[in-house]
Amino acid sequence: MIGKEQTQNLKKELEKKKLDVLLLINFSSDHIDKNFYYFTGIEWVEHAYAIIGKDFEKVYLPGFEISRCEKESWVKQVEELPKQRAMENIVKSLRG
Repeated sequence: MIGKEQTQNLKKELEKKKLDVLLLINFSSDHIDKNFYYFTGIEWVEHAYAIIGKDFEKVYLPGFEISRCEKESWVKQVEELPKQRAMENIVKSLRG
């Protein structure tokens, strides 16, 4: 069963292992990361990043996928994937 409970359990594990975040990436339709689905509820999306921290969850998606994925997921922070240097910009946003 896919649900928010799995994400809450993951956050507890991050805390135990003294990790700040878990980064999940779906690059293409050729490889759909089952963990991405398990921890976000988003079954299929290309070029997406999910960041799960001890006290937050955030998903970055292509702009045209946002409305669909907001309906599928319990993750409330859904943002458009930066068009340039995505990973660099995502990491910058985490630093504050």
